[in-house]
Amino acid sequence: MSNRASICQETVKQYRNGQESKVISVFDDYGQGSISVESFSDDDMEVLAMVMKEVQEQGGLDNVETILDSVKIMKKGLYIEGTWYDWKEIKPVFDKLWS
Repeated sequence: MSNRASICQETVKQYRNGQESKVISVFDDYGQGSISVESFSDDDMEVLAMVMKEVQEQGGLDNVETILDSVKIMKKGLYIEGTWYDWKEIKPVFDKLWS
């Protein structure tokens, strides 16, 4: 059974007041979490790094942390903005930022 993780940058609009906010959603078949951000990035590895730094600095993002831990433990890739990255492509970011 496959469990592929994904990271997507999204603009969320509140229904009643129309207020918009930027979030990065991280999800797999078992969980989902999101992080509020000020701006988006066109560089997928920067998006991954933004997520990792936020988890480490802010804490309380258990679902996101669990998904990233699973990617690292299983040495599997993930989708970022719809593009698949094998473990060897994302490993340098994990080595630098994820303990």
